Amino acid sequence: RQRQSCIRDSFKHLFMFGALSYDRNWEKLNLQTFAGYAIERTSINGQAMTQSYPVIHVFAAYAPSQQHRLNLLLHTAAGTPSQSMKSPNVIRQNEFMYMTGNPDLKTYKHITVRAGYTWLLSNRFFANFFVDYFRTFNSITTLWTPYAGGDGLLQSYINSGWYHDFKGGVYLTYKPVNNLEINGGLQYANVFSRGATRANVSAVQYSLSCNYYMGLFYVGGFIAGGGESMDVLSH
Repeated sequence: RQRQSCIRDSFKHLFMFGALSYDRNWEKLNLQTFAGYAIERTSINGQAMTQSYPVIHVFAAYAPSQQHRLNLLLHTAAGTPSQSMKSPNVIRQNEFMYMTGNPDLKTYKHITVRAGYTWLLSNRFFANFFVDYFRTFNSITTLWTPYAGGDGLLQSYINSGWYHDFKGGVYLTYKPVNNLEINGGLQYANVFSRGATRANVSAVQYSLSCNYYMGLFYVGGFIAGGGESMDVLSH
């Protein structure tokens, strides 16, 4: 049988970062920008790795009138694996599961794009439309392989492929009378990955709530649901 290792790791992490920012407010436009560059050097048990990547953040909000507002967010950076994810030691979690890291694991770059539009028709009705997109590159993927002569499973990590998470939909609020509020939402979501782990999961979700307020008290109801389609393959 294979045995778990019990070597103490020597881990060092050096991080350097420099950036410039620019913010500006106009009558109808608000702009926030941030751009920088990061350098990371990690060393575990004498095995060193140096990586660098840009960090960019842009947020803009435009409101041509009190009834309309547009928001846009763009953010890109990188995620750094933890010490345990890079440790070569094998740790026994339970009778069947073991866990180890990967000293060659690298940071993964990611990007976030978020857009929204708010329409305030009156103080009784408004709608919020939104789109969120998140994507990783050279993702950190979890692997499970046979271990201990086939009697257990070993969890480890590698850089492989890419991953995205997409959401888009609308939320509505309507107040037909002062004490009654009706909220509804409809959203489409998709998670898609390629690499050592492949997955394609989509769902359409909806929600509806109704609340009637009576001073400090209220009564209400809520319903939510949706359908999901899934295509998952790991190898």
